Amino acid sequence: MSTGAPLIEVDALHKDYTVGGKPLPILKGVSFDITSGELVSVMGSSGSGKSTLMNILGLLDHPTRGRYKFGGRDVAALSEPELARVRNQQIGFVFQQFNLLPRLSARDNVALPLLYRGSARRDALSRADAILADLDMAERRHHQPSELSGGQQQRVAIARAIVGAPNVLLADEPTGALDSRVGQEIIDLFVRLNRDAGTTVLVITHDAGVAQQCERRLLMRDGLLLADDR
Repeated sequence: MSTGAPLIEVDALHKDYTVGGKPLPILKGVSFDITSGELVSVMGSSGSGKSTLMNILGLLDHPTRGRYKFGGRDVAALSEPELARVRNQQIGFVFQQFNLLPRLSARDNVALPLLYRGSARRDALSRADAILADLDMAERRHHQPSELSGGQQQRVAIARAIVGAPNVLLADEPTGALDSRVGQEIIDLFVRLNRDAGTTVLVITHDAGVAQQCERRLLMRDGLLLADDR
């Protein structure tokens, strides 16, 4: 449920890449705001620009031009250390391929962002155990990723993303590597996090069924924002 406070403000966002010495436009003047507590999908086919948009929103890439404000701060004015700090403390990422470290247990994977912040290992592991228990993964916390199913790995990835209580959770095709039943469980989990914890959730997807379960839907095509359906 939205609280009305602007968290993400995007104004005339462009992103070009250079191919063969010529600019290739990917985003072509995208504008929208997302308020704290919203559950939003960004839907579009491959090549629509949605993943490029997520990388910019997650401070992993820079726009070619246009303005992006996160939490009221103009991102262009932030130094690289400041951007890294915002990514670590205020943004959680969930990816289609999970991106778990294969030699670490589930609890160690989840605790990692807190250790990067400087938390004591005992405190980080305790918090990781609590989050994993909340996601019904307590009995699997000592297992390595190769010992977990795809759905279980995605739950661990979500636990890692939310362990530091981020302001926003960015999920890029989070159900793309899962079967429909397990994928629905993951979407149900996002809905619960949004409803119960007030987490702002932005889901990048090409799946209309996933998009329809979000309270707001942004539709992209060819680098343009075609629709904003509330």
